[in-house]
Amino acid sequence: ASSTMDVNFHFMPLVHAPQQLHDKGGHGGRWKRWGDGKGSQWTHQEKWQRTDKGKGGGKPAFKGKDDGKGKGNSSKTPFINMSLDYRSSRNTTPMPAGLRGGVPADDNGEAICFGFGLGQCKEVADSAHQDAPNRESTLGASEVLDNFRETSVVLPLQSTQDSETILKHQEEQCAEPLVKKAQAKDHGSSQEQQQQQANTSDGCAVPPLEQGSASRAPETAPELPDSPQATEESGNQSAETRRPQFLQGCWILEIFAGTAAMVAAAAAEGLSRSVGIDHVRLASRRGKVIQLDLLLPSHRQLLWKWLRAPGLVAVWLAPPCGTASRAREIPLRRDSEPRPLRTSENPAGRPDLSPDEADRVGKANSLYRITAEIWSFCLQHDILVVIENPYRSFFWHLPEITSILQDDRAVLVRCDFCMFGGKRLKKTALLANDQIIHALAVQCDGQHEHLPWGVVDGEFATKQETAYTNVFCRTFMLALTRHLRERGFKDEREVQSCLGQATATAKVLTTKAHTKRAASFRMLPEFKQTLRWTVSRAQREQVYRPTWMPVDRIPGLKVQTVGEIKVSPVSGSPTDVWLDVCWSPQEFVLQARKAGHPSHMHLGIPPALKQAIDKIARLSSSELAKIRASQSRRWLARASQLQEAEQKFKESLPLHIQQSLQNKRVLLFKEMLEASHYPDKAVADDLARGFSLVGHLALPEGWTPDFRPATLSLEDLVELTQESNEQVVKEVAASTSFTEELWQKSMEEVDKGWSEGPFSLDQAPEGAIFSKRFAIQQGKKVRPIDDLSQSFLNACFGSEGKIELHDAETITAAILMFMRRSDADLVGKTIDLKSAYRQLPLSTEALRMSFVAVKCPRTGQVMLFRLLCLPFGAVAAVHSFIRISLALCHLGHFFWLLPWSSFYDDYTLLSTSTAAQSSDRSASFLLDLLGFDFDRDGDKAQPFKSHFRALGVEFNLAAEGHKTFQVGNTKERTDELIKDLAELATSGKIWPKTWNRLRGRLHFVSSQLTGRVPKRLMRRISEYASAPRHEKGQHQSALRNCLLQLQDYISEARPRTLRAFSSETVYLFTDASQEGEAGLHMGLGAVLFNQQGNILAWFGISLPQEPAEVLVAGKQKVINELESLAVLLSFVLCEAFIKERHIMCYLDNEAARVTLLKMTSDSETLSLLAHTCALLEEAMGMFTFYGRVPSKSNVADAPSRLDFRGLPPDKRIRDDEVLAQVRAIVVNLQQSLSQGNC
Repeated sequence: ASSTMDVNFHFMPLVHAPQQLHDKGGHGGRWKRWGDGKGSQWTHQEKWQRTDKGKGGGKPAFKGKDDGKGKGNSSKTPFINMSLDYRSSRNTTPMPAGLRGGVPADDNGEAICFGFGLGQCKEVADSAHQDAPNRESTLGASEVLDNFRETSVVLPLQSTQDSETILKHQEEQCAEPLVKKAQAKDHGSSQEQQQQQANTSDGCAVPPLEQGSASRAPETAPELPDSPQATEESGNQSAETRRPQFLQGCWILEIFAGTAAMVAAAAAEGLSRSVGIDHVRLASRRGKVIQLDLLLPSHRQLLWKWLRAPGLVAVWLAPPCGTASRAREIPLRRDSEPRPLRTSENPAGRPDLSPDEADRVGKANSLYRITAEIWSFCLQHDILVVIENPYRSFFWHLPEITSILQDDRAVLVRCDFCMFGGKRLKKTALLANDQIIHALAVQCDGQHEHLPWGVVDGEFATKQETAYTNVFCRTFMLALTRHLRERGFKDEREVQSCLGQATATAKVLTTKAHTKRAASFRMLPEFKQTLRWTVSRAQREQVYRPTWMPVDRIPGLKVQTVGEIKVSPVSGSPTDVWLDVCWSPQEFVLQARKAGHPSHMHLGIPPALKQAIDKIARLSSSELAKIRASQSRRWLARASQLQEAEQKFKESLPLHIQQSLQNKRVLLFKEMLEASHYPDKAVADDLARGFSLVGHLALPEGWTPDFRPATLSLEDLVELTQESNEQVVKEVAASTSFTEELWQKSMEEVDKGWSEGPFSLDQAPEGAIFSKRFAIQQGKKVRPIDDLSQSFLNACFGSEGKIELHDAETITAAILMFMRRSDADLVGKTIDLKSAYRQLPLSTEALRMSFVAVKCPRTGQVMLFRLLCLPFGAVAAVHSFIRISLALCHLGHFFWLLPWSSFYDDYTLLSTSTAAQSSDRSASFLLDLLGFDFDRDGDKAQPFKSHFRALGVEFNLAAEGHKTFQVGNTKERTDELIKDLAELATSGKIWPKTWNRLRGRLHFVSSQLTGRVPKRLMRRISEYASAPRHEKGQHQSALRNCLLQLQDYISEARPRTLRAFSSETVYLFTDASQEGEAGLHMGLGAVLFNQQGNILAWFGISLPQEPAEVLVAGKQKVINELESLAVLLSFVLCEAFIKERHIMCYLDNEAARVTLLKMTSDSETLSLLAHTCALLEEAMGMFTFYGRVPSKSNVADAPSRLDFRGLPPDKRIRDDEVLAQVRAIVVNLQQSLSQGNC
């Protein structure tokens, strides 16, 4: 039933008994108070009410389950639609058996009420009360909300008449005329907008500013009443719900981070949101570090907030050991030498400490107590925690730590850093709450020499050994990621394991598989099988890091593999190891053919958009119009029923929120979200309550976890307010640009009810926060921007959810899928929300922080305006608006089958040409119904066309060729960029700041063009821009050459062409070898397969000495260059087989593979080879992706070593032809390198 819009049991707008306003359970995505890790919700009785986090609720048991319970097995979870609940219950009437499985809609899409046929319809009973005397004056606010279901008066909003007109046109498109029902009578007149403030004659008069003048109504907004479909799923998400699906959603927190080496290692393994904290940020840091002093209560408050964020999988602590170090016992030959501050008898500090020493020891003890508290917190929340300190440190003797050591869950191991690349025998103790720490439990084997301890160059040698080595960090991260995979986390870079649930970032594989981001994805897993195997203790002791072993050395193992197997230790086990079994070359080729090319996988398209496209492809235009008209009638009728409740609900809101939401149907919005099973239902509550500017936004339900911490607490913000306000006023007073324009824009916002003012500085209420308003020129338009970063408001905002916008690549991927599903001609258009941020209100609490400073052009005074709606320049505003935007997009997908995407306030709508009118009117109807204003005329309101613009990109859906379309840049954007490049080329000079502004535009423009040539040119220009000032003159000619080449390419390159269908994919495997003392024994090999697995061509040669010497050119190893040379050689020799085809190239050299995708490398030769491959891709119309194949699974490995067994002789490319092309390529490389050409 859920797959057909005509048959939706649980979507019927039947009346449901009202629920209590203040049920337990908050809402995911609801704002939380600072320092409060538990969910909270807004109530009438008290400002914040505790909620049961993660209790009860779950997925409704509608899919054939009789118990009606989802996850959590909570008996409190109501059925989605109680009027259709056929379970036995004291509170509900079971559905008659004869009606189960029936179709609850007639042929015209009108809802059928089973209760009416049984004489049990509550709506019939309620209708008797419609003519009753008006009791509004006797009802309290909560009573109105609790009984809002019983209203059935037409809501007289401005869009009602327009909606009925659209509905009428939709019905006319249906193949069979729909039975039109009588329209409900409008019993009220359209609401008048509130009277706007009139400007005085001088434009600068100051009205009195009353405390809370914008909210004379109740100070807080009530909760939205639950709708019939409401369940406890809307409560705070459980830990399981907040847990990310992918490794990339996980992160680690390194406390006392120092150089943040562990953070850097985590980021390299895909845990890119990992962060470190320390009281200083070292210049030598390798990862992201946020500066926090944990001795300050406000900073500790931030820390505890971070520890509760979703996705945190590990905490690494290395408390400072300066006061607890045994090195202080080493005598020094100088007058003032540090003495021991602790002893085994007095680990908390000697009794004879001086005041300075006591202060230092006391601070360290405070940090040690915090460490113990963090340990306890991690134990309670199932977070891996590791504490590191020197093996003999007095830290381990402190009472707080000894109590931890007595815990049964504590695992203490010794680690010698010399076994991980350290230069000295540094014995370190590692304390963890999981056996995973045994991966680092390696002690010195005595097979190497150590540098001495003591004093080196006047300082303790211990200081030189504080930073973790790369091997140490990588070993731990490999153990951690394997541990996470065992717990069910997937790696989003493994394409095959994530099909059907790939993240939005994977869309680059569908549309542009040769980008920098695409380089991180793997088409196939490296190993076909991973086994846990038991070996002897002696063998296990030899395996303390991953290593390769012959299969015959593993007792009892019988697997079909190629020679060796990868063996890794199992953390915490004295006898178990992990065995990674490789594919055979033949098996890997088979898997590669099954995987195909990533452009055919439709990765990264939102699931709701996919479903809408699939359903449209199966429907005729008349069937689609009929469904849309049915949904329009359904929700228009429901809006009429909710009219009185909407009005009374808005009357209970603060006045500034009433004004902002006067044309919006908030109750209907929430009900539609619940009926469509939209995860982030709390966005409707937040809309009614107004959005905050600071604080912590909990993970909105349905969003991917992506923790971005606030770096400033509210307490710190209060302390900085006076200083920042003074600085803002000073800068605004001194500003001279766009003064008149900013003032006029600010006064226009007052007239429209978006802000209040102007006010003088002395009229600002106590604690008000000022932000600077400045302007930017966008073409002919001046846009005001509110700088909430300077006022530190943005630093006080943190979020847990990842913003996944529907960018130009999402549109491109959707068009590809649409063309593959449907034979009809496609058209597109954009819908732009008008003044989008100004359509959403701020919360009452945010009004104190929403003052913007503007200079009056007449008097020169700095005046204040208080914003009542979302400011353009706030990080919190971005999250708030995108939540609304995505919710609207989802409703269009779900109910009206609109194949559209949202990018901030821009909606790109696709349609078949025959259904264009239906699509246009349905989209307009939805936005009108919910009260969101959008552009209806002008440049931003273009009709459906096969050639349309969206997000600064032009889409041509009528390009030459069947199921082919083009994506290109707008002429204005291209001309402007060419002009800027010409000016730079004429000057012959470029500075980093100038280039950085231009480079972002270049990346965007070049991504819409065929080929990848600009990437190398931009890399060279970046090198010139960052060169020292005294060297810039030497590069002037080369810089001008690169700029002119880039200018010519942008002006002449063709738009990016994509084909929904292509000729078969071919699979190219290449390899190279380099052996011998001088490295001159070089081999190249390649094998090309078609989709059926037949070999089309292959070669295998040994390079003559002359080209080999040129390639080495003083280097000892050039294997990376040889691997790229094998790919280039294959392109030249196999042109007849690969021209205008999708190509999957598999290499076993990661440096060469990544360079071919990213077009950048430290090796000039490698970059030139990649550049030449890109030119050939463009010239031959190939769509290439470079995947990785393990060396032991590479079918081209044998011919690169002149082993031709099993290869068909008739498909071999002659050696003389191959060698001739090798010599030609090497000569061209030599010339290009000697001339320094780009």
